[in-house]
Amino acid sequence: MRKISAIPVWNEESEQLEGGCFSSVPDVCSKQKKKTCKKYYERIKALKGFHECPAGLSSYNSGESIYSGVRISGHYTKSKIKNSNAFLPAIPPNVILESVANSKSIERELFESEVQAEFDKDLVDFCLHEVRKYNLIIKRSSEEYLTAKEKSSLDYEKLMKTVFASSSSITNRLNIYDFESNPKIITASTPFQASVFQKFQKASHCLEIYARDAGVRISPFKGRLHTNIDMFPIFDFVPHVILENAIKYSPSNQTIDVFFEEYSNSFDIKVESMGPSLKSEEKVRIFDKRFRGNNAELVDTSGGGYGLYFAKLICELHNIDLSAEVEETNTRLNNIPYSKFTFVISYNKLHNKALQRTSR
Repeated sequence: MRKISAIPVWNEESEQLEGGCFSSVPDVCSKQKKKTCKKYYERIKALKGFHECPAGLSSYNSGESIYSGVRISGHYTKSKIKNSNAFLPAIPPNVILESVANSKSIERELFESEVQAEFDKDLVDFCLHEVRKYNLIIKRSSEEYLTAKEKSSLDYEKLMKTVFASSSSITNRLNIYDFESNPKIITASTPFQASVFQKFQKASHCLEIYARDAGVRISPFKGRLHTNIDMFPIFDFVPHVILENAIKYSPSNQTIDVFFEEYSNSFDIKVESMGPSLKSEEKVRIFDKRFRGNNAELVDTSGGGYGLYFAKLICELHNIDLSAEVEETNTRLNNIPYSKFTFVISYNKLHNKALQRTSR
């Protein structure tokens, strides 16, 4: 997809900064040693948020692209910048977030107008992007192990957890691709009895490193479930994407709480976290395909609006209800309002039928 941006964007393939529609690449960036810039952008590639480059200018990693070559309030060093009159005035962080979100929206509209196909090509692109992202993490972890001179100093447990988490995420994305292209592939497998509680435990372990890197903590689970239900392998996606979304959109230093309540014939699971607020008209669309709230776009542009849509479909496939509650708060970050989100998974075995395997 062609990139559209008001300010310069780092091009991974050419390993150079490319000018935006409103602001070109500064001379200081053109004169900077390419190796220095490459190391800097490689270092912040997996770190979302605002950063300062070696030349004293600002960068913003949206989770999908890195925007750079401008001054962003609170994220540049004035003393390093010569001839400051040659630059745009310092831009407030919230203006950068809005610009990036607007650019992403324009890109998406142009792409949709150019591509007319029966199959959801956006989903293909999204899955490929996610697979490449997690594959890169596996590659880096492997390189860290293979190139370490002192193997005894390595944190083996952390490396293995990182590889396991990334591999699980890739599997989930590929299963979603299969589910979209041919749902019968999923339901043609034999359903099996499994613990939903253990599925959440597995997802939590998989995402532990991801949460730590984001400065977010999944609190110890409150309560427990002893009930097993019939499920297809694709059900793993549900706890994974709900916890992953909570981590992705939670501000740093926040906790994610998971509650389990079991009754004689039913159970409820609640996942509570902070996230960018939804407008009143957006709340009813939270499970719509390709839908993302405006504030969510400001916080992170890397999503495709597929996760919750497929989580809802998979829950329905398993006779499970998935709903969301949004509670307004007074929390604001970078001028973006945040709300408390509670995702509720409800199951009642008296109202459910056993899952049936289908033919391909």
